[in-house]
Amino acid sequence: MEGLGFIFGLILLVSIATITMKIAQEKGRSSTLWFILGIFFGFLALIVIAFLPHI
Repeated sequence: MEGLGFIFGLILLVSIATITMKIAQEKGRSSTLWFILGIFFGFLALIVIAFLPHI
């Protein structure tokens, strides 16, 4: 059961990072950088990119 929680967390983390990357792409920002930031900072990176203006 412990492994299942880890897998669920990993899937959630990658999903958040992917959404962060897609929003960054739409705003003309570096998708790779924002994917990495999404991995490390999760929801915080998602909130920040959501409020940044388009370039």
